[in-house]
Amino acid sequence: MKHEGVTVMQGMNEIEQQLMQEWENSPLNNACERMVSHPETSVLARVTLLADRHGNPKLRYWFGQSRVDCSTFATLTCPETRCPKRLALLNQWKVKAMGERPAHSPKPVDTGTRESTLAREVVIEIDGVSYMAREAVFTLHLKCPQQAHSTVQVRLTGWDLFSPTGNCLAGGWDGEKPHLQTLEDVKTWLEQHLAELA
Repeated sequence: MKHEGVTVMQGMNEIEQQLMQEWENSPLNNACERMVSHPETSVLARVTLLADRHGNPKLRYWFGQSRVDCSTFATLTCPETRCPKRLALLNQWKVKAMGERPAHSPKPVDTGTRESTLAREVVIEIDGVSYMAREAVFTLHLKCPQQAHSTVQVRLTGWDLFSPTGNCLAGGWDGEKPHLQTLEDVKTWLEQHLAELA
């Protein structure tokens, strides 16, 4: 079997076309294979092309030791780690193929800040000055880079930061993610801009 190294993320059509060319150019129509890069670095993902019992080329898709269909493979190898379809399918695969327990939502982490009386607002004190971090919710429409499924809507949370007088200092949307994603990001931003705020 001809064995190729891990590819830079390519479209499935391109990978399949390359395998077909290799297979056709092989004098004995030897089986060939492509490794596919994806976020789960501990799992080997590959596409193989070999002759079926009639001598015709047949594509097969493998995620770890599991043989999957093309659509499942495209979803599992999608580079978009925020995709809820990819995460749900990956969780199912880990339970069935790896025997892992189903993943649950992570428990809230103690941030060491004191929460105000308003929901989703956190007071952060630095050098005796109280700043207000307010949670913000953003809606992102994710298009699957692998075209394995239709566009999905994802709700992402971030933080907006306000001065003691109520002026917005930082936050909002930064390309495809919140500018301040966590309270640690808020604290880091404050520490880096403290001189400007004084």
